[in-house]
Amino acid sequence: MRQFAAVLAVMLSCPALAQNVITGMTPREEPTAVQDSLRGPVRSVRHTSTGVLSSDVAIVTTYDSTGRRAELLTYQSDDLRSRLVYTWDERGRNTGWDYYAVPRGGGLHTPTTSPTGTPPPTLRERHVYVLDEAGHRIEERKLLPNGTLLGRMAFAYDSAGRTRLMTSFDHRGEESSRTAQEYDAAGRVRAQRFFHAGGKESRTVYVYDERGNLALMESYDFDGRLEARQVTRYDGAGRKREEEIYHDARPRWRVEYRYDAEGRLREKETFDKNPRPDVMPATHERGKVVYTYHPGGGHTMEMLSYDAGGALSGRRVERFDASGKRVEWEELHADGTRVEQSVFDPATRSAHRLAGRMRWIEEFDAHGNWTRRGYMVVPDDGGTPRPLWENVREITYW
Repeated sequence: MRQFAAVLAVMLSCPALAQNVITGMTPREEPTAVQDSLRGPVRSVRHTSTGVLSSDVAIVTTYDSTGRRAELLTYQSDDLRSRLVYTWDERGRNTGWDYYAVPRGGGLHTPTTSPTGTPPPTLRERHVYVLDEAGHRIEERKLLPNGTLLGRMAFAYDSAGRTRLMTSFDHRGEESSRTAQEYDAAGRVRAQRFFHAGGKESRTVYVYDERGNLALMESYDFDGRLEARQVTRYDGAGRKREEEIYHDARPRWRVEYRYDAEGRLREKETFDKNPRPDVMPATHERGKVVYTYHPGGGHTMEMLSYDAGGALSGRRVERFDASGKRVEWEELHADGTRVEQSVFDPATRSAHRLAGRMRWIEEFDAHGNWTRRGYMVVPDDGGTPRPLWENVREITYW
């Protein structure tokens, strides 16, 4: 059941699936300012958040003059909690990182000095990457400060440089898991095989249609039993027309896609064939998404939820600008009244319920990096907008 939930989550949310192509798993990207979606000669970023779900955590990331990540510091209530130091070779390739931790209550201090009586960060683990001549990461080692091996992961690639095999080993050097990937002539993943401790194997296979769109995905458990299945059908223009998702041999959901005369998605409706609360949360009950496009650009997306009897149980309305950015949304009960949200009051550092529309806020600096973004609740009674959540970045440059 746990594997089915994971596979189903991939089916419903994986970006690769949204593109109708499975591109496979690869080692983590190198930690650079570009990979962190930053522009310009960034030197440091201090990231904090406020809101109901936020905590007193600040993350400070520093970069060298070439844009490579140098350190990542985590603070809680102004106390330094952890420190990551990244290592690079002479060719500018990431070769790992070291993890330092500070005992709770250790206080705020610089990485090399500390106030009297306050212990400095202590090296807890080292992560070392071994690279081949082409720059492919062929091994990751996790070590204690004294060099004791905690575990490692090995990678193998095909002639095109695609990840073919990923193998994990425990501290004794014994294999604990292995993932093998097979590709078709177009470079798409056609099968993934998962080998687990004890020799058990599970697998997922992918089949594409003549246009190259993903048409079938099937997942089999350790006993070779079909555990999850997704069938996708497309219209003559290559657009998704219907999806059927199965648990074992039973149909679970059927999704229909409908388009307007200009080829834009107009409706997406989900039908729950065999309700199973233990398999999927109630938020994925039968529902419909309706898209309305505006002459001046932008569109509105309305998500309608229905109860087991087919009656409307609620609505969520989201508004997007011409660039596709969500600028406002609201949640409504079946009778049209707004659902109250928990908002954060910075003055009292407490939360309270407030009915209103959620409005997206976003601010940028001269380099085009965002410095403030989040949602504010605009109260129905005309009161002061309050943050649902808000992220702030203080960025310095070389």
